[in-house]
Amino acid sequence: MIIKRRNVPLMGVIELFASLTILMSLISLFPSFNWFFELTVHFKFQYFIASLVFFCIFLYSGKIWVTGLLAGCLLLNAFFVIPVYWNKQNGASDTQSALNLMLLNLQSHNTDYPAVTQLIRSYSPDIFIGQEINKEWQQELESLVHLYPYQKIISRLDNFGIAILSKIPLDSIETHRWGEAKLPTLSANFVFNNQTIKLITTHLLPPGDKTYYQLRNDHANTLVKKLLPASTPLIIAGDLNMTQWSNNYQILEDQTHMYNARQGFGILATWPAWLGGLGLPIDHILVSQHFNVKYIETGPNVNSDHLPIIATLSLNKVR
Repeated sequence: MIIKRRNVPLMGVIELFASLTILMSLISLFPSFNWFFELTVHFKFQYFIASLVFFCIFLYSGKIWVTGLLAGCLLLNAFFVIPVYWNKQNGASDTQSALNLMLLNLQSHNTDYPAVTQLIRSYSPDIFIGQEINKEWQQELESLVHLYPYQKIISRLDNFGIAILSKIPLDSIETHRWGEAKLPTLSANFVFNNQTIKLITTHLLPPGDKTYYQLRNDHANTLVKKLLPASTPLIIAGDLNMTQWSNNYQILEDQTHMYNARQGFGILATWPAWLGGLGLPIDHILVSQHFNVKYIETGPNVNSDHLPIIATLSLNKVR
């Protein structure tokens, strides 16, 4: 007995994925105060790319009604994606000095120490912020003390060790255990261009299930409460495990009156590293209105699951 294989037309597969793109785009419109809806929200850029591709395919094939649906889907996702490329400046900045920051989730089981130290030496940021620090990474970062004499490193057995390495003297370095998760947050003050700046770095839990989702949001909400009101220049940097399209992220940005340093420079995806520009922007540098962002970019893959993000900031001129 010969069993004939049933061939699935290529167009049928394309129609299936086009339908999924439309469906997920619509689901992602629901407020992300729910664990499942939260997961769908983060892929706005991917929905945008997919809807653009499928729109071109069906426009070429002459299927008008499907093309119309995809045109609507494309415009819907463009509403969220395009504004990321709109520049945000806050007035005249000091052109004589700039503050360079690098943020990198090292990945605790990454052992490519030479790649990371070479990255730091190559970019030579004023301040390096590392996450997922274990004992091995602590030893590696401490070896850079001749370049970064001001260090605060907390290593852990899990993925929530954290570190600040600075060329600039750090004052009032404190370790906080904000939120029910009790994960470490570092805060430090330093003087730059004759102004005191507060730097906060933290690593929020990934929303892998409902419990982690709630703990992540509790951590972020506690962070907001502790920071308000913020009258001095403020920087928050860390793996927040959410994109800027999440309602939970918007609460953090709106209530602290801060903005994302990547605003105006594009998506700048950081995770997973192997996806490059098609990944998710979950590592963030947020700055208060005291700053302008001169430049921001993602760095090369150093065998972590995250890409580094490097920002050059300037303070607004005092009027």
